[in-house]
This record gives sequence, C-alpha cells and structure tokens, in this order.
Amino acid sequence: MIGRQSGSTLKIRYRWPKIVTCFFASIIPSTSYSLEQNATVIGRSSLVHDCYIRSQQATLQQSANRTDLDVCNRAIADGAVLKKELAASYSNRGVLHMAMQNYSQAYKDYDRALKIDAELAEAYINRGNLWFAVEQFDRAISDYGSALEYGTDKKSITFLNRGLAFEYKGDLDSAKSNYQASLQEDPDFKQAQDKLDRLNSKFNASENE
Repeated sequence: MIGRQSGSTLKIRYRWPKIVTCFFASIIPSTSYSLEQNATVIGRSSLVHDCYIRSQQATLQQSANRTDLDVCNRAIADGAVLKKELAASYSNRGVLHMAMQNYSQAYKDYDRALKIDAELAEAYINRGNLWFAVEQFDRAISDYGSALEYGTDKKSITFLNRGLAFEYKGDLDSAKSNYQASLQEDPDFKQAQDKLDRLNSKFNASENE
C-alpha cells in the first residue's frame, strides 16, 4: 500500500523532494533533493521514443497531461516493441503519472516495468523516488540499492537519493557515506556537496554542544 488511503483517493503528507537536472531530470522547489530518472530508450518504434521524450519533458516541467499519457499508452499497446522497450515505456509512463500526482498509477507502472525487466535500473530509481515521496524510506533505500546493483549509469544520483532517504530516517552516518559515495562518482556534483557540507555542519554543531 502506498501512503494513506481514504476510499479510493490516495492521500499523501507531502515530503516532496526537489527533482534535479541530470540530463533527464527536472526541478521542484523544496529544501531537499531527489532525482527522477527516465529510462533511456533507443528503440525501433517511434512511439517508444516519443513516450521517452514526453517523460523527459514531464520531469523538466513537472507536469503532464492526457495527451502525453496517450503517447505512452500507444507505445505500450504496440505489439512490435521489444521487451526492454516495453518495460522502459511503462517506467516512462510512470514518470508521467508522477508528474500528474497519480501516485497509485505510477507505482503500478513501475511495478509492471520491473516484472517485465527486473534489471531495469531506472525503474528502481523512479520507484524509489515514489517511496521517498510517501515517506516509505526503507523501501526507497532498497530500490536505490537495486538500481546500483543492476548497474545504473547514474550512480552519483542514486547515492544522493539513498543518502536523502537515510537522512530522513535519522541515520546520519549512512547518509554521510552515501553523499561521499555520490561525490566519488562525480566530484563536481553540487547537490551532493551541499548536502554533505550541511550534514558536516550538523555533526560539528553537535560536537560543540
């Protein structure tokens, strides 16, 4: 179950992360950072590619509409697409649902993507962001770990996300080690450096009390 439900309406006490640009990402004003990662697809089907582009735009704009969903719906319905393309299209449609705040539908799409391709790292990142948004931090940490296990090429993003989840859990030591790991992957990653600096300031303040 995701969040708190009343009837058929999903209700979430917002702890929305800031979605940060890393080629396919976007920005939501907030005090914390997390990242929405679209599945990269170079496929035979133009619909699959169009679905990817729509999800990329959704993360940049933090909005999507029924027309965007229809593009991904048609990509998913195309019987000629490859297995990995189908999984990626489900994950990308989940990004659209997230942008539209359809959290239950986003979860279903990420879950479908991973049932088709259990090694689709980007879908684990996306689902981890969803768990983060509804304060299911242990599940977020697990999904970010799976993304790393299955070889995401966005390791700096994933370590940052996992560090955030640890920090919100109150596990500051694990948060710090993940921010450091993020910077090892990308020494110029400003968001990770900002988080690490802030956390070090918190540690120093505690030592001086």
